[in-house]
Amino acid sequence: MPDFAHWSVFLTATIVLLVIPGPSVLFVVARGIDQGFRAALFSSAGLAVGDLFQVLCAAMGLSTLLASSIVVFTAVKYAGAAYLIFLGLRRILEKNTPWLPGSTSGQPPLREKPVRSLVLQAF
Repeated sequence: MPDFAHWSVFLTATIVLLVIPGPSVLFVVARGIDQGFRAALFSSAGLAVGDLFQVLCAAMGLSTLLASSIVVFTAVKYAGAAYLIFLGLRRILEKNTPWLPGSTSGQPPLREKPVRSLVLQAF
């Protein structure tokens, strides 16, 4: 049984890690600033479904397969990197500029993205 010293270090580390915003939190905040509360809400739902999918894959043994096969792990790693590069380039090359409510630029608001799109992008 861990003693008080071990528990206090563990709890302190846990609190510090929970306070620091990670990529998911930054993604939802950016989506909320860029597209509003609705987009942030459905993006959060997509992240939760993605986390659930990750847990189910780990429970089925996919983590063990990736850890034991260098070839499969490398292929998944490069496929993920290529996908992130694709997303970044697509975002950079988009023609429309973001519009924020209350701005005086005179631009019309961007069309709202469908719920399915918001959830899938976050997934």
